[in-house]
Order: sequence, then C-alpha cells, then structure tokens
Amino acid sequence: MFAFSLPFLLHNDCALGIAVKSYLDELITHTEPTSDDAKQAVIDTASKRYFPQCVDFQADLEVAFRLWDAVCS
Repeated sequence: MFAFSLPFLLHNDCALGIAVKSYLDELITHTEPTSDDAKQAVIDTASKRYFPQCVDFQADLEVAFRLWDAVCS
C-alpha cells in the first residue's frame, strides 16, 4: 500500500512533519514570506531555537518539499 511507504509513519518521520509545520508557521509571520532572505532567516532560527538536535535542518526541509512535489505531480 502506497500510504505505508510515505515517510511519515514512524516516530522519526513524524518529527519531519512537525519540523515542516513549524517552519511554515514561522515563515508566514514574515512580511515577505516568499523571499529567500526570509526563508533563510526562518531556517536559521528554527534550526537553533526549535530543533537544535537536528543534524541538517535545511536538508531535511528539502527532502520534505521534494516529497511534496512528487506527490502533487
């Protein structure tokens, strides 16, 4: 079944969903949320403040958004 192969079934994978939601929630508070500067500022803030144990927060976000693109295309 396709749903069981998506990377949100296990506990560690659920953390990725929480990280993405936190990133998007923080990003929407910026006046220019689509700018590269705002995105990088949120990544820096989230990786240090909310997810300091994450090895590579930006790479994890890229994985999540690649998955989103694959599901939506």
